Amino acid sequence: MKEILRKILAALLVLAFVGYLLGTGIYELVNTKDRYTVNIDECGEILEVENSINGLIPIGTDHYYVGLDRDSGEAYILQATEKWYEKNFDQDMTAVAAGGLEVTALSKRVNDYEVRNELVSRVNSIKGSGVQFPAGTEHRLDVSYKVKAFGKLAIVLLGVVLAAIVIWVAKSGRSGNKVIGGVVLVISVLLLFLILQVIR
Repeated sequence: MKEILRKILAALLVLAFVGYLLGTGIYELVNTKDRYTVNIDECGEILEVENSINGLIPIGTDHYYVGLDRDSGEAYILQATEKWYEKNFDQDMTAVAAGGLEVTALSKRVNDYEVRNELVSRVNSIKGSGVQFPAGTEHRLDVSYKVKAFGKLAIVLLGVVLAAIVIWVAKSGRSGNKVIGGVVLVISVLLLFLILQVIR
């Protein structure tokens, strides 16, 4: 009886995780209410956050910037990669493109309490000069929202493929096949990489 309950619980956890990935992935792609298109003329980094598992295993760095809209003079907190910034802005924090950089991004609340408070603290000095933040100071515009959304959907797809292979191997008795083992390993590594990048 306990074994059956454990299997049911495991299945429910997997379904909940898959439902979360599908739901949030699709929602982020179709959500127009929280989508902003701004023309950033000046932009500078205000916070860099190093992510890790239990403070031991690094899993990536998040970069937060403040960008000024060319037309309105309003400011936005942007979350983007360091490569994105270096590609689009020069050392004077000015857009490389003469007319500014048009950015379409999704507004998301910063979930981490400490990061959110640090952002608010750093942005308050800018607000003191009269600059407005239409999306708020606890929200950032995620420049890579599409990549992350498709990443969530890819996790679900790869998970289904991996589960199908495992079930097929179990039923066919080909567990010692090196080719199949290699495919399972590659898919597993891809899944782990995507999960660490998307769900942090």
